Amino acid sequence: MKRIFKKKNVALTNKLKGAIAEISIDVFGYEKKISLNIISYTEHIATWQQIPVERLYLRIYQEQHKVLSYLYDQDVLMKEIPTDELAYFFLEDSIAALPNVRNKIAFSIKKYLKEFATANHICDQDVQIWLNVKQGVVTVKAFHKENYIKEISLLSLIKYFK
Repeated sequence: MKRIFKKKNVALTNKLKGAIAEISIDVFGYEKKISLNIISYTEHIATWQQIPVERLYLRIYQEQHKVLSYLYDQDVLMKEIPTDELAYFFLEDSIAALPNVRNKIAFSIKKYLKEFATANHICDQDVQIWLNVKQGVVTVKAFHKENYIKEISLLSLIKYFK
């Protein structure tokens, strides 16, 4: 009888650990600030391109240890986003303009991709992160190459930017 009970506790403990691993608290409102920056910059591009903001997707991944990012109109490639410009998606203009910020953003993204890949037992070169704004909310989705893995919280991505 004790043996069965212990097995259930172990299973419950593992489930709770898995659920709690994804929980994080944004005490200083960092996620809200970055979310507003992403929305603002995406709206700026959408206005400039004269397309609805919901059609824009930012794809981030790494290839040969270099962070690459591309902007799409739905599934049509619009342009490559250099690391300098990528900083403007996440940070306020005055901060994104600082010379050392683009390297920090690239390093932070690489670190996130590596940890995400390790946690999901895939190669970090195969992880892709897609950001999109729908109805004023930033959605972040993770892919293994072209295969959808899961939606992730923006906070789990940006916690590496601090």
